[in-house]
Amino acid sequence: MNKKNLLAALLAATLPATTFAVSDKAMAAFKAGRYEQAVKLLTPEAEAGDAEAQYYLATTLRFLLPRPKSEVRANPSETDPKQQEIHRWFEKAALAGHGESMREYALDFDAGAGVAVDFDRALQLMQKAYEQGDQGARGRLSSWYDSGHIVTPSYQKFRELSALPKAGASTSSEAQQYKRVIEAAQNYVQAADALTNKNDVAAAADGDPRAAVRLAEAATYTDDPSKQDCAAALRYYTLAGDAGDPRAYHALGVQFYRGHCQQQDFARARELFTKAAAGANNLALYDLAEMNLFGHGQAPDYPKAYYWLKMLEALEPSWLQHEPSMLLVAQRKSGAADLAAADAKVAADSPPLVALQKRTREKVTRLPIKSAGDPASTSEWSYELALFEDRGLCAANVRGACDYVPFEIQLAIRNPAAMSLDCKLALVMKRPGETEPVTYQRRYMLFPQDELKPKIGMVAGKVDLPASGLACTPVANPSVADQTCAMRLLPGTNIEDFLQGSAARKKKQGGKITLDLTFADLKGKPSSVAVKQSSGFAELDQVAVKFASATTFRTNCTNVPHPLTIAVE
Repeated sequence: MNKKNLLAALLAATLPATTFAVSDKAMAAFKAGRYEQAVKLLTPEAEAGDAEAQYYLATTLRFLLPRPKSEVRANPSETDPKQQEIHRWFEKAALAGHGESMREYALDFDAGAGVAVDFDRALQLMQKAYEQGDQGARGRLSSWYDSGHIVTPSYQKFRELSALPKAGASTSSEAQQYKRVIEAAQNYVQAADALTNKNDVAAAADGDPRAAVRLAEAATYTDDPSKQDCAAALRYYTLAGDAGDPRAYHALGVQFYRGHCQQQDFARARELFTKAAAGANNLALYDLAEMNLFGHGQAPDYPKAYYWLKMLEALEPSWLQHEPSMLLVAQRKSGAADLAAADAKVAADSPPLVALQKRTREKVTRLPIKSAGDPASTSEWSYELALFEDRGLCAANVRGACDYVPFEIQLAIRNPAAMSLDCKLALVMKRPGETEPVTYQRRYMLFPQDELKPKIGMVAGKVDLPASGLACTPVANPSVADQTCAMRLLPGTNIEDFLQGSAARKKKQGGKITLDLTFADLKGKPSSVAVKQSSGFAELDQVAVKFASATTFRTNCTNVPHPLTIAVE
């Protein structure tokens, strides 16, 4: 009887109950992470036939393998002698009836770790480990039915396996209390979300993909399955995908793929995964590969599976380094001509997708609105108006539909001329959910040979480009009458420095003080400071006067009063 038939016969039989034991010294070394010592202690016990020692020896040898940073295991290799040795120890323990070893033995066939990839064998062994009561095997089967790896995806089967009681599950009062705390926290977050995003329905209807995804998730994931609104989930996920969020297409595709909330429909799932893949969604690329490799909804198509996996490799090279088994099988079951054609298609299709992925992963988005003039000019003024966002909310939208994302207004004005510049900003935009546009207006005075980058604030909406911009007029003779006299506080002093230890601070005085400042020079401290409007507290007024008198300003008008309002809380 050959080895394969012998294994099948052993698996078909009822394995005898066996008692396994590892010496205390070996177990102490293993738990302490002294793996070299553990190997020395475990090896004679494993060679003597103790399945528990064989399991821990294989596990310890696996821990000693070099592995990529942030990964739990080494990248699988069918031909690595060290991984082959580990596989043999798991095999010995598995055939002796050791459940955890049976699970790891199955995973070796799934991953191609020390043995040739064999998905059918992996499923057969994993099922056997589960029947022997191994909870890790139950969890792995559950994840396979959830993702469609090897088996046909089934949300019902996933739920059945997930709902089975775990061995040793706690029913203590502490565990129940912890569960209640978690539920209370979840309810709090949901309530906070509802308050923060109370206009999601209107926002989604107006094209906000984030609002649509929140509504789709709320319709799908309910404590009571009878309260699911799967039609709403379908509507809002579709809306979000159409608005530029490929993750929404993938999430809806998963529902059709697993039969969760939507009737299982592999053709619809494939359509949605393809749309998501066009938006550089890695999970969609992987799911398309699984559908073609394992034949979900159609006969297996190995060249197509190979194509999608190579596209995934172009976007995430480390993914297939850690999980190479699907690519190995797709290669082995495809003809040379088909592989060459797939490689050529990947070479053509991957660069724009990689570029899209790079853009959608960038945190910073800068949207130029308008500019005028030459920034290098020594005589003519210039400006640039743009919107800036550095949280990645806009970049993640593959269509660049960012009307609902709050942007910082960035304005830079340059005046190299020898006279002042009177500038008026108009930013016209239609805000989310509103039918009429709104105009943000600001006025800025620039001194001769001056640059200004004012802090304006945040906006969200669609900018009316023709109606927006900056208009500037040179001012030869600034005057109070036409409001072209200006002053600007220069860095170096702070009102808080003058409040520290003052009678006003000790008495907790606060309010607004308006001062009139007069200057003898275009740059310097004021020649006179007078209180124009009092805060109502003499001590606080005195602090404001001291602050203004000690501060350096720049102005374009001398010998005229300039009002300065100071607010103290």
